[in-house]
Amino acid sequence: MIKVLHTGDIHLDSPFSGLSPDRAELRRAELRSAFTSMMTYARTGDIDIVLVTGDLFESRYITRETAELVTGEFSRVGCPVIVSPGNHDPYTHGSIWEKIKMPDNVKVFSSDVLQCFSFPEINTDVYGYAFVSGEMTSVPLASASVADRGRINLICAHADMTSPLSHSAPLSKDVLASFGADYAALGHIHNADNYRGEAGSCSYAYCGCLVGRSFDECGDKGALVVTVDKDSDSAKAAVRTMKFSRRRYEDISVDVTGAATSREVTDKIEDAISGADDETAVRVRIYGVTDSALVISPSVIAEAFPGVFSFTLKDETVPLGGADYLEDDLSVRGEFYRMIKPKLESADAREREVALRALRYVTAAIGGENISDI
Repeated sequence: MIKVLHTGDIHLDSPFSGLSPDRAELRRAELRSAFTSMMTYARTGDIDIVLVTGDLFESRYITRETAELVTGEFSRVGCPVIVSPGNHDPYTHGSIWEKIKMPDNVKVFSSDVLQCFSFPEINTDVYGYAFVSGEMTSVPLASASVADRGRINLICAHADMTSPLSHSAPLSKDVLASFGADYAALGHIHNADNYRGEAGSCSYAYCGCLVGRSFDECGDKGALVVTVDKDSDSAKAAVRTMKFSRRRYEDISVDVTGAATSREVTDKIEDAISGADDETAVRVRIYGVTDSALVISPSVIAEAFPGVFSFTLKDETVPLGGADYLEDDLSVRGEFYRMIKPKLESADAREREVALRALRYVTAAIGGENISDI
């Protein structure tokens, strides 16, 4: 039996360009810290081999400091480390892989043709390949199979099982089943909870990203710890997830139908995000029919949640509650409402969105509110 740490999609030195410079640097530091925590676990958790399934680096932004951090952590881990470069850190001429000297215990795939590293001390062979550009349409595992079924056979690869037309190394269950490995450690899909299973006698799993970097990567993130137990030519892989990320992103939708005041909106949001803390970046989408006189100010509502790392509000409410009286209102507000109502009821989503925003501006302006925050 061997114990594997399966990680990938770490994207060290990601720019976090959507954040302020201070917040972006904080997130880059947190990403490095999560990597260090994971490697500390690898040293202390009886790990026999570490598999890094691509996109260890964000190559365009990698710094010498981070490269030295990686080589230092790898040198101290005390077991073999296998790296399969992905589409964000391909093995190209002049790339980071040629510029840094990896420790002796680290093996990096360097070709888009299938390669194998053997480790007799743990009776294990590891198969894989490297992206050599930002795209790969070939299937290196196709028409190949393991050399010795009596050994523990692992795949370490950056690949896409979601589409046969993918430009990121398309891979099918049929190819995995035919290849004959015992466990396929895969990278490329960041939200990976639903991407693990069996392909013939081969167990496969995506590790997901180590740290969520945006609202496209919500929830707790980390790596996989896999035990592969092989008896004769029959193997069983047990996979469990370990969290290494402190920070998490949460994207939440809240129905605020009937709300007539900002306090009522805030109360409904508070109930929905009660578990969020200073490690959580929260994006809340509010929807539903609200009072026509209600002006929702995202900055005012955000002030009610100082305890979270960040708070973003997306207002998709329809301010038409109690608006029937506007049909007969002879004021400017009534005239504007009657003019825009057909667009508010349009079948075209974009037209409805523009009309709703216009109604919010007019309602706020007539009420003497600041429209710059809408």
